[in-house]
Amino acid sequence: PELYMQVQDQIINDNIALKKISLDSADFKTLLRHPYLDYEEVKALFNLRNRGIQCYSEDDLIENLIISPEKLDRLSPYIDWTVKISESK
Repeated sequence: PELYMQVQDQIINDNIALKKISLDSADFKTLLRHPYLDYEEVKALFNLRNRGIQCYSEDDLIENLIISPEKLDRLSPYIDWTVKISESK
């Protein structure tokens, strides 16, 4: 707490600068580049996408055993949870 008090004026929390990614539309390489996603998680996510299953929420990822709740807490600020409607209808 003391150290924080000394440096708090030098810390900036700029959430606007975060570039969010869509789990339902980002390509494999883009997802794999994210430091909180590993190869097996990206592969599992793409397997869901190939079966036509979209991840609309954090619960979807946990229920489909893609990502642990602890890891998702770190990842969530970087995810765009906006639902993308397919134009192929």
